[in-house]
Amino acid sequence: MKKIETLRIKNFQTHKDTTLQFCKGLNVLVGESRNGKTAILRMLRWIYYNEPRGDRFIRSGEEQCEGEVILSDGTSVQRIRNRKGKITCYGLNSPGQEEQAFTKYGTEVPLELQQALGVSKPYL
Repeated sequence: MKKIETLRIKNFQTHKDTTLQFCKGLNVLVGESRNGKTAILRMLRWIYYNEPRGDRFIRSGEEQCEGEVILSDGTSVQRIRNRKGKITCYGLNSPGQEEQAFTKYGTEVPLELQQALGVSKPYL
């Protein structure tokens, strides 16, 4: 199973420029209210499931937000969105493979990214 080693967050809700390094085992987010713990979970949901939609999560006063997950196998998945919707894309960089960009994917996460991340959206 692939594990998240690093999460980078830029201009997403309360996070201006945050990098989290996760260790093996259980990782716990602790802090006072309204300091960005839930925003971290939203960022992961945005990368893994393309949710939430729109641009309301872009940090106030900024034009673009970015997120990146680096997995234990060295795979990196990036996500970028700007306010005007002119830039909304995923990037996939897997060891030993050419970097890929995904710009036309609608509301779904491209299959290549689902496979790289090791997840698919549950349908209830």
